[in-house]
Amino acid sequence: MLNRKIEKMIIALTKLIEVTTINFQMETKINQLRIDEWNTCREDDSVQCSCEEDACWPDDFEEEWE
Repeated sequence: MLNRKIEKMIIALTKLIEVTTINFQMETKINQLRIDEWNTCREDDSVQCSCEEDACWPDDFEEEWE
């Protein structure tokens, strides 16, 4: 009886490891696609961001959030 439970536990853990590995592989592919898309946008100068520039928010916007 104990051997059968241990066998089921090992099978369950093996399946968990397999599914987790597939999940990590899919997340890696998605992240790579995001990086590729970001690089494409950056090369096209579609995205412009600079930490050195002051925010150009209108005063009305800031007042609404206070």
